[in-house]
Amino acid sequence: LWRLKKVDCGLWVVAFIGTLFLGVLQGILLAVVLSLVIVIYESVRPQITILWRIPGTSIYRNIKQESNGSFIPNVFIARIGSSMYFANASFIKDVLLAYVEDLREVNPTEYIVLEMTPVISIDSTAVHVIQDIVQDFRSRGIQVAFAMVGNRVEKTMRNGHVVECIGKQWFFSTVNQAVTACLLHQQNKRLGAARVVNSNSTGSRPSASTSEAEENPMIQMMLAGDEIGFSDDLHHGGTTVFVSLSDNVPLIMSAFDAVLHNQRLSVTKAHMEVASSDAAIDTVPGVRFTYVVKSMSSCEKLDDKEKAHLKSDLKAVIDRFRNESLSTSTSATGEIQL
Repeated sequence: LWRLKKVDCGLWVVAFIGTLFLGVLQGILLAVVLSLVIVIYESVRPQITILWRIPGTSIYRNIKQESNGSFIPNVFIARIGSSMYFANASFIKDVLLAYVEDLREVNPTEYIVLEMTPVISIDSTAVHVIQDIVQDFRSRGIQVAFAMVGNRVEKTMRNGHVVECIGKQWFFSTVNQAVTACLLHQQNKRLGAARVVNSNSTGSRPSASTSEAEENPMIQMMLAGDEIGFSDDLHHGGTTVFVSLSDNVPLIMSAFDAVLHNQRLSVTKAHMEVASSDAAIDTVPGVRFTYVVKSMSSCEKLDDKEKAHLKSDLKAVIDRFRNESLSTSTSATGEIQL
């Protein structure tokens, strides 16, 4: 029991000693009271989990559970670990403020995405604290978005006019939708600032062709880029490898299989998924290959060195096929012109 969970072992010791010296009822009552104190303490200090994105996917995982993720520039993503009520609402606000301050030098925060899946209920105090959180961050130039808000929580927020105060456009069904909307909002905000600067410098209304043609590179990477990602937490039997391509490349899957074979990796699962450009916003358009692999030498998940080697070889394959495709299209264009 001590190895399993030290708190439970401590409660067992308290119940045993209390029963031995105080009596059966008194000892059990002491252990019950102590258990309630521990439950209240843990609920007053809920876990705030920082999330990051697995490259090549729309999956966001805990940074402590997933070691192969990447942060979104200027976007801080957090999951609130329990329901919000009068005893823990202020603590959640303080923790979020502390995280933003700590990230100021590394990744200046312009947007906060709060994943609300574990929050199954909120009380009136939490409603006011949520409004304070949004207003406080907006005064600092930081927008707050909410993702995966449950029906009960959303109903309470609507009754408290929180949704109207914050804006319905800042509530999303998935974390990826929220992140994409934040990046689009950031792009539009910077384009608007560029228009103002251009207008002030030229004295005329700026043309939309130059600035609006530039897109946020992070959006391009998330929605239409070639990415390679790894996860050791999604499958118990091996390392999950994600290869996301912006479009379908003929015969490239055979080249991927050859890379896996050359590196002596055992493939326990392989899947290819094609998503069109008009699919849901939380789906990465293009083609995604998913493999579950493990090392044949150790029969274990891949270590960091093996992941780096595999990523390098897969990237080389993608670059080679892209260059061949570009050369073919250039030759075809030349023949048409002739």
